[in-house]
Amino acid sequence: MRISRKRILPQTGGTIHKFWRAHNKAFLLEADAIKESYLRETFLAIPHKSVASQVKIHAYCIMSNHSHQLLSYDGESRYLSSFMRIAHSTFGQKFNRNHNR
Repeated sequence: MRISRKRILPQTGGTIHKFWRAHNKAFLLEADAIKESYLRETFLAIPHKSVASQVKIHAYCIMSNHSHQLLSYDGESRYLSSFMRIAHSTFGQKFNRNHNR
């Protein structure tokens, strides 16, 4: 059973290692242009009003089918949740649109 991020993470801020894998472990991030698109959407999510610049990226590594990020967040974990939702949903929408999915 999945435990909510709000119950796992400290509510006063913290540092985490975020791992994201493409759907069905597909190698969606092989092309450099797609990796750049993923990074662009990730970095554009930070100043979003629901994230309020409360998330910082300290390090990242983009592989062909997954990514790793070292993130810190200030305040509540909802900022981290908003950041991940915004970054991944906008990347997914653009990827699907560009690949007729």
